[in-house]
Amino acid sequence: MMLRLALLAVCAVLAVAAPSHAFDLTGTWQGKQTCRGFDFVGLGAKFSLLADIAISQAGDEVFARIGDSDYAGRKIDDPSKQERGRFYLVRCTTDNVPGTAVETDWDETADITVKTKATGSGTIKGFSTYIDIDGIGSCKWKFKRIDTVDPVLTGCSAPKP
Repeated sequence: MMLRLALLAVCAVLAVAAPSHAFDLTGTWQGKQTCRGFDFVGLGAKFSLLADIAISQAGDEVFARIGDSDYAGRKIDDPSKQERGRFYLVRCTTDNVPGTAVETDWDETADITVKTKATGSGTIKGFSTYIDIDGIGSCKWKFKRIDTVDPVLTGCSAPKP
């Protein structure tokens, strides 16, 4: 009986001390952004973008690249399901003066949910909002992971304007 209690105590300690295997976003994700915008003359705009997202993760920090646009953000684990959570991204050109009259000023933030599996597969879904010289809008994101190789992104490649 004493041996059984000791064994249970050891198992309980190991279960509490076991490291968490929280989700990892690292890899290449392929999918689509479906966007709706509103420009400054009142015309609605709809467009879709097929895209790959390259993502590197360092702890809770997330770095992403879509086309030639870099993003930085942070992930938050779902405490009840280790393979799920959310992450937040900010486009690296985003600044504290949204939508200035500069053609290259595109400010965007994204809130994304993630589901991954131990096999490396996964899905990300969410939305972003943006503002640029032409208007404002939002995009729905829907992507699947196609590769788990780290693209080795380390943050914003250029300073914010």
